[in-house]
Amino acid sequence: MRGPLRDHHWKTLLTARAIENTFFVAAADHPPPLEVKHSMIMDPQGVMLAQVGTAADVAVACVDLAAVEWGRYVNPPLELRRYRVTA
Repeated sequence: MRGPLRDHHWKTLLTARAIENTFFVAAADHPPPLEVKHSMIMDPQGVMLAQVGTAADVAVACVDLAAVEWGRYVNPPLELRRYRVTA
């Protein structure tokens, strides 16, 4: 069931997944009665490219791999990984 702030949490988590993975994210919502009603496509910097609101519909967006390269240039998470922890 829909809970308080669920649509906000959904959008926030999708944005975070796109940014941390520096890749496009396409997310389909659940059917009624569990729906949040925000299926969407995010770019590698967490910008929403397309969204389906409260109606049943299809979201379409252009996936440009240059956007992935640019996203990884301005936010290089793979280069910032640390494989060991020191005390």
